[in-house]
This record gives sequence, structure tokens and C-alpha cells, in this order.
Amino acid sequence: MPSTKKLLQAAAGSAGGDKVYVEDVFSTYLYEGSSNPITINNGIDFAGEGGLFWVETRNPAGQSSALLDTERGTAQTLATQATSGNVAIYSSKNITYNNNGVTIPADSSTATGILNFSNYSLCNWSFRKAEKFFDIQTFSGSGGGGTQILNHNLGSVPSFILLKKTSATGNWWAIHKSVVSGSGTSSSWWLNTGVLESTSTFFQADLLTAEPTDSTISLGPTFSNPGNTGTYVAYLFASDAGGYGDAGDGNIIKCGGYTGNNGSQEIELGFEPQWIMIKNTSVAEDWCIFDTMRGFVVSPANVGDSTALSPNTTAAEAANTRIHPSATGFGFSSEPHPRANQNGNTYIYIAIRMPMKTPTDGTEVYISDDKLNGNPNFPSPFPVDFAFWRSTNGDGVKISSRLMGKRTSYNTTTQSIGDTNARFDYQDGWYGGNEPPPYQSWMFKRRPGFMDVVYLTTALSGTNVQTIKHNLGVAPELIIGKVNSTVDNWYSYSAAIGLDYALYFNTSAARAFYANGAWWGGVAPTNTQFTYSTFYPGNWTYRLFATLAGVSKVGTYTANANSTNIACGFSGTARFILIKRYDAVGDWYLWDSFRGISAAGSNDPYLLLNSSNAQVTNTDYIAPYAGGFNLTTNGSSTINVSGGSYIFLAIA
Repeated sequence: MPSTKKLLQAAAGSAGGDKVYVEDVFSTYLYEGSSNPITINNGIDFAGEGGLFWVETRNPAGQSSALLDTERGTAQTLATQATSGNVAIYSSKNITYNNNGVTIPADSSTATGILNFSNYSLCNWSFRKAEKFFDIQTFSGSGGGGTQILNHNLGSVPSFILLKKTSATGNWWAIHKSVVSGSGTSSSWWLNTGVLESTSTFFQADLLTAEPTDSTISLGPTFSNPGNTGTYVAYLFASDAGGYGDAGDGNIIKCGGYTGNNGSQEIELGFEPQWIMIKNTSVAEDWCIFDTMRGFVVSPANVGDSTALSPNTTAAEAANTRIHPSATGFGFSSEPHPRANQNGNTYIYIAIRMPMKTPTDGTEVYISDDKLNGNPNFPSPFPVDFAFWRSTNGDGVKISSRLMGKRTSYNTTTQSIGDTNARFDYQDGWYGGNEPPPYQSWMFKRRPGFMDVVYLTTALSGTNVQTIKHNLGVAPELIIGKVNSTVDNWYSYSAAIGLDYALYFNTSAARAFYANGAWWGGVAPTNTQFTYSTFYPGNWTYRLFATLAGVSKVGTYTANANSTNIACGFSGTARFILIKRYDAVGDWYLWDSFRGISAAGSNDPYLLLNSSNAQVTNTDYIAPYAGGFNLTTNGSSTINVSGGSYIFLAIA
């Protein structure tokens, strides 16, 4: 189905048409170069819809980018660091555009850029052609003077345009509908250099002769004057155009601007970004691109700065910029920001929304596995956003997340610490340290309706009720929070227990009473935010869980000591089961299918997340049940005490 038709149907919301999500049209994919062909399955339909395949070398330094697109074919690349036109891939090792990504031949490279070469770490950004997001147009200069009209299929007014001559040398024109001045006029810079653009090339002079429309661009003398008859490519980006998500009205891209202040500030987008490109328009400074796959994090100085690639240089990526994502945009903490937040300087940005599709199966968002040798050392079929791990032979629980960067928390009262071993920049797992096996990790993916992670970008004050925004998309039913910067307990909210209570995730204590909702602000969580009374100031991280049909269940039960089936609405047995008694003392019990959930009469190993003891392997407290899990009579003194009240989290 053509993208135009898909987007028109999506705009109809629930009218029966196909829905389109940001993960259908954009992807960041990390890979290691190889002497073998590589197939990148990123869900982008290049074969049917077309798009841009942009590769940057993360390290080593010295290599330019390689940009291919379906309009120019499979053999010609462009480099954002260079003025050269089309450059052929060596030895005709052309890529193949597939309906879910691309295939790259072994040892494929160009005169400047690497696509697949051994010992190179590479990053790919894929942009699919789609209305209200991105379009590609190729054209030839008319040579007739005046205005040359270029039609496009963006379906909205372009807010950022990249123009490049492909038949000969020439700069990359970057035209951005800047909102910094509020004038509404567009200005141009060069993508291939960090220097300031001369005022003679503002678009009204020679690039564009009029504001773009939702169907045309008016090209000026740069492209239409006699002699300017070469071939060109134009990459067009939308902004705030809607058209995506379940209702067909979600924005997935925004182009805008802000003024730096060399301190703390938040830039509102209306969504959490997974990719952002920034340029200082006041002084000569490199372009910077950040994405959540390589490290776009909220973390203290020197232990997890966000990692930038500069498309106008051949430098390796560098983690030296204190920029962070938030639930509704991006921002800066109080430290200096020479690359993206200089006081009084103006900046432009292009931001793309985080994944937004609700999962339909637990295997999309949860897995557990043992530590292996290699990178990553905890394998997963998806990029991991949140993980905890420990030795089954006895050890404390360690907890990390993509948003935390190189920091690790422990399931104790201690504050989080810098951890240079914590790495999430893998497509197929994460790296959790150098300790020898046996270590097991439980790995999760942030997705609407299932789980979210919120790492506060500013410290809670310690005096007032705070409102904290999230992207779970539904009201969280279980919240597990810990202050990172001070010594204190882990505090947990349960919808089943209510606003007047908190559970301590690091102890076996019964629920603690806080009158009139004093701990959670007295206001029930919603699909976009929750409240917290700041008894303890500092930077907090929260993990939010909810019930999602067929995927997860946050629930409660009253035990009766008999064999009892706990219905979760699953098609099979739960693969992850966490249980805590809340009306009296009770540990946090964990079972998982990786270590075994066996039929009644067989032992099932469990761990206590509030304890460093080794796993217990000689008990039979639970059993499989096709719709969730079963409590056996053997647990009558632990998880099935007659009259006891329990909460649980189960994942299919």
C-alpha cells in the first residue's frame, strides 16, 4: 500500500484503516562492520515505500558518512562532511533495499565512508518516505532563471530541508524554518561545516523565492540560473503535522529553536525524543546528533554524558554533552554546555519521537538470560531499556537502565554509583559488568501500556508535592522509585494498596502508612503523570508498570492456602512472576521461566529481590496455569498464607 494511502487512513483514526507509528518510518540501528554481508532488519520498508539510509562511523575516527536513498539507487553515496557529489560504492558492492531494512555486502565502502568493514563500529539512521514525516525529491536545475517549482509528497509544509548537488561538488544547504526569532522566516546553513552562513544566502535571496507549501518548493537562482543544470537531491522533514499513532493524530517530528542559558532549562516538544539534531546559529560550532541507542541520557557529570556524532566532521562519537531527554522534550542540567546551551546563543533542532506502538506479546518486551562471554554479555532479541541482574548463587540485586547511562543502583539503601561497565548501545542485549558467571539478567523494553522509566532531570526540592510526567500512556499500577543521590529506601506505589501506603522494595516490611496520601501527593496517577510528596530531596528514578492485555498483569489476591489459579488474561503460563505480601511482613519473591516454572509436584527455583541469599531450589510454591500462574498448597507459609493480602506483577 503506498505511504500516502496509509497516512490518509491513519488520519481517520479508528475508521478501520492501517495505523502508522514512528517505528514504521524511523530507526536507529547499531552494528559492527564485518567481513560478511549484514542484513539490517529494522522494520523500515525501503523496497515498497522508499527512504534514506544514513550511516555514520562511530569509531574509529577519520571516516565520512555514507548516505544512500531509494531515489538515487543502490550504488551512489553522499557524505555530509564533504562537498563531493555522488560517490560510487567500491567493487559494485551495492546494498539491497528490503521490505524491512537493507542488506549490505561484506567489506563495502566508498572513497570516504564505510558501510560494512571489519573493526568499525557503525550507526545507521533510516528515514522512510511518509506523509507528515519525510520525503525525498531529485531534480535537475532548469538553467532558465527565475523560479523553479519542485513538487513534493510530504503532505505538509516542510520545516527542514537538506539540498545537495549530486552531479558535482557543492555545499549541503540546510534550510530550517526557525522559530527562535518568532519572525517565521527561514534561514539556511551548511550541513557540511560548522561555520556561520553568510547573510547573502538567506533563502529569499537565491535558495528559495517563497515560503514552501504542503505540495511545492519554489527554488531560486541557485538552482535555476543558466549553468545550474546539474542534478540535485532534496530531503524534506515535516514538523508537528500529526498523522501517527492509534488515533492518527500523533506528532512524531518537530523542528524548532531555543536560546541557550548555560544552565538548567527544558525544551518542550510534546513527546520524548529518541533522536535529535542541533546546530548553534549564533557562532561557528559543529552540528550534533544524539540518539537513545548510542547514549542520550540523564546522568550526573562525568559518568554518562550524552553521546554526540557531528555530521560535518569525521571525528569519532564523543560523550561530552550534558543534554538529556525528558517525558515531554529535552533539556539541560545546571552544568555548562559549550556545545548545545551557550548563554544567549540561538539554536535550531530537529527531533523525532520515541517508539509509540503498544506491544501485543510479552516476548516483545521481556526476556531473561544468563551472562555470556562477549559484547553484549546479556543477550536479548530487542534493545534493552531497563535491566536488573544478580548471581543466583548469592549476591545483591543491581539495577540499570538506558536513561541512567553509566550508572548502577543496588537494591539497598545506598545511592547509585558511576559504572563504566553499564552499556546499552547494542541491538541485541546489554553489557552488565565484568563479574564472572553465574549471573542472570531480567531485561525489559519501554513501551506504552507495559513499562516506562522516568529519571528526573531536576532534583526534587524536599518540600512540595511534585508532578512527574511519564510516557506509559495509561495510569501506572506499580511504581518502584529510588532517590539516586542520597541514602534511602526504595519506595513503591501499588494501585491495589492505595495512596496512603508505600512498600519498601529493598525490605520485607509490610506496607507503611502515610496519612492522607502524604507520600504520593494524595492524587491518583493518570495516563500522563503521577505526584510525589518530596520527603527526601534529590534526583529520583522510577520504574512504572501497568496491566496490558495478553502481555502483563499488575494485580492482587487474598490467599486461602489452597491450590489457586491466578488469572492474568494470558494465552499461556506467565514467564515472570513477582509476588509481595503487603498486609504483613513478606519478601519479594521472583520466579521466571528461564530458571523453570514446572508442573505441580516439581520444584521451582525462586529468588528474593530484597535479599542477597542464593536462590532456593527445593520448593514447589507455584505451578503453570494457562491463563497466568497457580499457587500451590506448599506456599501456605509464604505466598499463600490464608487470609494474607498480596500484590504481584506477571509477564506473559
